[in-house]
Amino acid sequence: MKDTYIINNYQSKKTFSSFLSAIAGKMGVPIWSFYVNRGQLISSFGTRDKNGAIIEFFPANAAYINTSKYGFRTFVKVDGQVYEFFSKANDSQNLLIRRDQVAISETNNELKLKVEVTYYTLPNEEDGALVRKVSITNLGVEREIEVVDGLPQILPAGIDYGGYKSVSNLLQSWMQATKIHNSVFYKLRASTADSSEVSLVNDGNYYYSVSNDVDVNYLFDYKKVFGYDTSLQSPINFNNNDVSVILSEEQVSVNQVPAAFTTFKTKLKDKIQFISLIGYAVDQNSLSKFSNKFTFNYLENKELENKKLHDDLVNIINTETNFPLYDEYVKQNLMDNVLRGGIPLVFNTLDGVRGYHIYSRKHGDLERDYNFFSIEPNITHKVMVILEMFYKIEEMIYISYQKLLIQT
Repeated sequence: MKDTYIINNYQSKKTFSSFLSAIAGKMGVPIWSFYVNRGQLISSFGTRDKNGAIIEFFPANAAYINTSKYGFRTFVKVDGQVYEFFSKANDSQNLLIRRDQVAISETNNELKLKVEVTYYTLPNEEDGALVRKVSITNLGVEREIEVVDGLPQILPAGIDYGGYKSVSNLLQSWMQATKIHNSVFYKLRASTADSSEVSLVNDGNYYYSVSNDVDVNYLFDYKKVFGYDTSLQSPINFNNNDVSVILSEEQVSVNQVPAAFTTFKTKLKDKIQFISLIGYAVDQNSLSKFSNKFTFNYLENKELENKKLHDDLVNIINTETNFPLYDEYVKQNLMDNVLRGGIPLVFNTLDGVRGYHIYSRKHGDLERDYNFFSIEPNITHKVMVILEMFYKIEEMIYISYQKLLIQT
């Protein structure tokens, strides 16, 4: 594919960092998401800025070390043996980079299994989220597999970046994970500010998975996967126990940094897929409302919508030369400049034509950790409505002023 950059054996290559565009459409809420060519790519993501991190933010040098541990993990048990995909570099691992998404794949010829993971951001929805689609393909005979896939650590909403770096052991005392119907909600039980006044906290981050092939369950207690291994290296408990046994045990939901794992046990004939959604919700009612509509097919269509959103943005220019790579470079160059300065939505006002720029993101990346980046989590449509109301009021005031001048 001419719009895809492929890196084979990506984990053995020189380190680099990058980010998903955070373009969520005129009706969407953007999130920021950084990735590196280690582990399963995503090193951190969240809403607005570092204070809205869903995975703890690490600058580039630390992300290269920590992404394989604190980022997404995939454990598959076949014939009683657990294998972690993407845990170590090998020749069967590929990285695919596109304007609208990044993807990785690994083929294990001994297990005769292939795992593919695709990341993209959720477009044109009231709540922003990172979408993660996982495909497990059977390259051998039909057999039973057990899967644990997700995050060993996820932060509740409202965790201050600097505070967590300083007193993370203390802050975990406020953390809580709650199973809500078909998702898990991660919040603080109360405000954490050093103040005499304590307030309730309603908002939180969430984890939601859906599949057309299997019934998924959740693990939010990391010990149910790793047991006594607090280094989060080896899934000792999963090694020693069946998924059904683990799910029958009570999970600790408070006073520790929670996890966000999808788990299931199934007969694998050809291929199974599931999609996980990780994002922010203003409260539990909001989470219940929009998670009910996020079916597997709905989220797959969102992947296509996200691609069209990015393609439409760069297709305003079209270059055809003898070098297709150059043609794609021109489009990507436009995309990079849009992310720096935005692209204007033009509309008429009393004072003439005005433009409101969308899609721009304030400076910041993993290698420039001194910049406290900001990506405003607003729906452009709401901003436009407010602007239109403002200009209508301005016009009414102007007309009233003109009438007053005539009368005097």
